[in-house]
Amino acid sequence: EADPTQGYVDYVDGTSSGLFSQSGGSVKLSVDSSNVASGRGRKSVRLTSKASYNHALIVIDIGHMPADICGVWPAL
Repeated sequence: EADPTQGYVDYVDGTSSGLFSQSGGSVKLSVDSSNVASGRGRKSVRLTSKASYNHALIVIDIGHMPADICGVWPAL
């Protein structure tokens, strides 16, 4: 799927690509570190919701997040 913000990324289905998994109430989002980015860009997953909100407070408990390296998700 093309990036709606025209970034250099190729959004894919997380489960079949191996970039998303869930187990025991935890969710794991991974990065594609096996392939060289080409075409539309590096394969990635995008979290979206069909619901919309006027106001929200979202709390996220991150068990591990990569340090200051290229490819870190700055949009969290």
